[in-house]
Amino acid sequence: MSDNIIIDVVESESDKNKFIEFPYKFYANDKNWVEPLRFDVKNNLNTKKNPFYQHSKIKLWLARKNGEIAGRIAGIINDNHNEFHNDKIGFFGFF
Repeated sequence: MSDNIIIDVVESESDKNKFIEFPYKFYANDKNWVEPLRFDVKNNLNTKKNPFYQHSKIKLWLARKNGEIAGRIAGIINDNHNEFHNDKIGFFGFF
């Protein structure tokens, strides 16, 4: 089997949960990793309840290698930042 990497947009709640859970599995044996509270991560990504999303947009992606989740990333546009700094930039996170 080849090492194909497929990038999928996170659209379902199931994939969003996989996005949230990925680092807990990836870093499970890393003694230096400090787990963020799942509750906080879920709240940070809740576009309906987190006031950040009143002026910002986020898109999440999962990378799958041979069908298994191998990575994740988020693209973020913060309209308040862009308006204040007269910018047209975006941010990345959740590497």
